[in-house]
Amino acid sequence: MLRKTFPKGLLFLSVLMTISCAEAATELSPARVLGMTYPVEARGARIEGDVKATCSIRSDGSVTDVTIISGHRVLARSVISNLYRWTFRRSDNESGAAGQVIVRYSFHLKGDCVRSTNCKEEYWYEFPDHITVVS
Repeated sequence: MLRKTFPKGLLFLSVLMTISCAEAATELSPARVLGMTYPVEARGARIEGDVKATCSIRSDGSVTDVTIISGHRVLARSVISNLYRWTFRRSDNESGAAGQVIVRYSFHLKGDCVRSTNCKEEYWYEFPDHITVVS
């Protein structure tokens, strides 16, 4: 068995730094999540997949910028417009929610409903950062 030993002062400093970093991190959580429908052009082209986006959040909790990290551009346009309608708050409910959040959307197609506007759709949100849209 391999064992590492650290001087007591260094170990204490390491633990202190870990605690300080954890306290400095601000957890943002959605305060308002709005549903969306499967993009019609993506459904017609049978496009499925995941889209990952980063949201920049203002201190009032509104979304100021959305950057797509990965995913199909047809799906990404709908993700961007949906995320601009969300609002966030700090998990400790204090003011000053500014920061960034990464959100992942999963788009799935079931059955053969392609061009109809009456396709059955589902949307659900899994806390803290995953959205699934099924048509």
